[in-house]
Amino acid sequence: MNGVPIAPTSSPEFSFEVGDVVRLSLPGGGGYGDPRGRSPEAIRRDLKGGYITSESARRDYGFDE
Repeated sequence: MNGVPIAPTSSPEFSFEVGDVVRLSLPGGGGYGDPRGRSPEAIRRDLKGGYITSESARRDYGFDE
């Protein structure tokens, strides 16, 4: 800026126009504790939201409803 060089960053720059849609997906963490101790309400909420499948609910959480 003002004639002073700026070192490149590890993140590229992007230009957007009005009306553009940007989606940013980041990996999630592995969680904490035994998955089978997760509350049934939380599992139902994730099923309803499409975050997990009924197969993964059974396999990962022991949830079969």
